Amino acid sequence: MSTPQTPRFRRDLSAPGLIRIMRECFGSIEDPAKASRGSLADNMMVALAMFMFKEPFMPGFGGTVRGGGRDEDFIRNLKALYGLRHVPSETSMRERLDRVDPKALRPAFKKVFSALQRGNGLRGMEAIDGHYLISIDGTEFFSSGSDNCGICCERLRRDGEEEYFHRMICANLVGTETGSAFPLVMPEMVAGSDGPARNDSERDALMRLLPELRREHPHMRMAVQLDGLHSRAPQIRMLRELGMNFIIGIKGKDHGPLHGQLETDGETHEIRDPDGTVHSFRWRNGAELNDSDRDILVNAVSYSQFTPEYSVRKAGGRRRIVAAKTIRFCWITDFGISKPTLMPLMRAGRVRWRVDKEVLGTLNQSQEFGQHGERNLSSVMAVLMMLAYLIDQVQERCCPVFRAARATFTSRVSMWDDMRAGLIAANLDGWDDLMHWLLPKTFPRPPPEGT
Repeated sequence: MSTPQTPRFRRDLSAPGLIRIMRECFGSIEDPAKASRGSLADNMMVALAMFMFKEPFMPGFGGTVRGGGRDEDFIRNLKALYGLRHVPSETSMRERLDRVDPKALRPAFKKVFSALQRGNGLRGMEAIDGHYLISIDGTEFFSSGSDNCGICCERLRRDGEEEYFHRMICANLVGTETGSAFPLVMPEMVAGSDGPARNDSERDALMRLLPELRREHPHMRMAVQLDGLHSRAPQIRMLRELGMNFIIGIKGKDHGPLHGQLETDGETHEIRDPDGTVHSFRWRNGAELNDSDRDILVNAVSYSQFTPEYSVRKAGGRRRIVAAKTIRFCWITDFGISKPTLMPLMRAGRVRWRVDKEVLGTLNQSQEFGQHGERNLSSVMAVLMMLAYLIDQVQERCCPVFRAARATFTSRVSMWDDMRAGLIAANLDGWDDLMHWLLPKTFPRPPPEGT
């Protein structure tokens, strides 16, 4: 019986390859503090490492570097994994990144995506008629009642006090079947202005993001997913001008006339699953968007899912009864709707649930890092966190080493706990050594040269 081969890192679609791409991108950014000790690229790589190793607090990461009796081991390992010449202190890193323009990080997303395309990483992710699903949504990544960096958005709390926050919108390429989600372009920041009444809006940020998305990916067939905030004539006109299809969620209170057209002239269809789940559809092609924009015609579909009562076996053989429930959605789209397209459209529309929970839920954790400087620190750190998430997603889909390691752990949390321990305690010369420390039986050390 043949012995299974040890998984190997892919050239680009692995931790070493993706870190090399990041370093090349970071090295091309103009350094606003050229006289400082250490390169800007080293500072950015250390920040990226913090997010890749899921260190929950930045001071904790910096404290590991500068104290605790294992400084030399930690610094040596960090240098080996990320190609560093100098490991900065936390204070130094914050000051350097605060002066970086977040837009300088834009090319990193494109280069990773290009590597993903070359490596067939998107195979099987097409959703509807060869289109890729692009889920766009906003998320808040910093809030404070006192810290204000000058570009913060502002709002009034219920108690009348001002609150400062940062928000951005993100575009993620998602798969209905694969479970993957890739940040496709650099997020667009929702800019602050002078007082709560003059904040930039998420709609304005979307109108800046869409042309950038098309510029970065001029030939991609896109089906853009948006929530009801963007189910308006200006957004739909821009999507059509840019050659983008769309699937946009709507609510009855915002589109009463459209729902009326569905009820009056809509066709219906029902699908029953073997487990008793019932999928009910009502749709109409060529409906008017609203009374004010009758020239804009869309296709609309409402959907409800009834799930009957069922039981779940728990530990010890006990059973828990899950009550029957009904959930409802409604979307507008420019894809033609017919009986064969109902289920694919429904799955595409509902995939936003997972994006909201996993991608943006992960990003919301950036508030725990408390990154807020005088200029751009909060935005730069949020973008780096998105790049770290992109690296994770690419590895989980494309890297045999990462996938083999992940399969041996019951959760991602336990895997990253062990990897952080290896970063501190092991003697590493590279990512192969970290994998060997993590799982010595799965990733044996290569034999010495000459043997």
